[in-house]
Amino acid sequence: MHVEGAARAAATMHTDHLLRRIFGKPQNAASWLRWCLRDHPVSHEVDWSTLQVARAVRVDGALRRHEADFVFLASSHDGSKWFLFVVEHTSGRRRRVGKQVLRYVLQALSNWDEEHPGLPRPVILPMLLHTGLRPLADRTWLASASTPTRIGRDNAGFAYGILVDELATATEAELSVREIAAPCRLAFLFAQFVPRREPEDIEAALRRWHPLLLELVHPPFDPSDLEVFQSYVLETTSMTPEHLARVLRELLGDDKDTHMQTTADRLRAEGRIEGKAEGKVEGKAEGQAELLLRLLDQRFGRRAEAFSARIRTASLAELDRWALRIFPSQTLDDVFAE
Repeated sequence: MHVEGAARAAATMHTDHLLRRIFGKPQNAASWLRWCLRDHPVSHEVDWSTLQVARAVRVDGALRRHEADFVFLASSHDGSKWFLFVVEHTSGRRRRVGKQVLRYVLQALSNWDEEHPGLPRPVILPMLLHTGLRPLADRTWLASASTPTRIGRDNAGFAYGILVDELATATEAELSVREIAAPCRLAFLFAQFVPRREPEDIEAALRRWHPLLLELVHPPFDPSDLEVFQSYVLETTSMTPEHLARVLRELLGDDKDTHMQTTADRLRAEGRIEGKAEGKVEGKAEGQAELLLRLLDQRFGRRAEAFSARIRTASLAELDRWALRIFPSQTLDDVFAE
């Protein structure tokens, strides 16, 4: 396991947190979903004002620890039809992510039948939001947001094909002008152009994104969302709280400085910022632990959960040693043998 791989895994985890915060607000999610479906007839059927966050879809077996990042529910304008949007966020080039999303879809149908007996099944639209440096590998089940005609519907109301919003091929200029809510545009820009960048590059980017930052801290948006973007910068780059506070104070005014210091103080209290050197080591260990858990899940299944506490408190040296043993080992005990 390489340090770069661990850093990517940590960035993916923090991107998940960022997207969950922003898309946890229906008005933000509605703007993005509507944009993705802008050329599809279903967009005109949905009453976007009814969109709400439904519970996440849990699956069993080897995927028991996973869940769809979001499931959104909305009705048609006349209330005669329901729509479920099953949204998964992924990073990298996972080859089996399509099958995973379809499992979530099947589970969503099962949950609907259990929780809404007697009601007609909803139209289910599986969505994949891909962040990362390289686009997903070509697969027949992929359809880019520019060709949403891949989504169809059979007689049972099941939507087939997975609508993919591929951010890896989008430029900063393209993301900046998307006709979606400002928090969504910022979330995409941060996910694609912030992790592992140098502090001076982050400062330059924040200055370019100044108009969006101003939108974020004024109605109708929630100014407290600024905190999650601050945390994202501090978690995924080497930029210091003081440097970030200075830039935001210049861009947004002195009243945001106190909020910035509160964010930094909270992260220090959680042990996530303990000086530049300590913070880097802590971040590497956390990301490496998450990546190791994923690899163990793939190799040995959910039995690896029994070692979760041990992995999350291990040193970098221990994590490296266990990672190198994963594939030669036949059992979990072999991996963790002294």
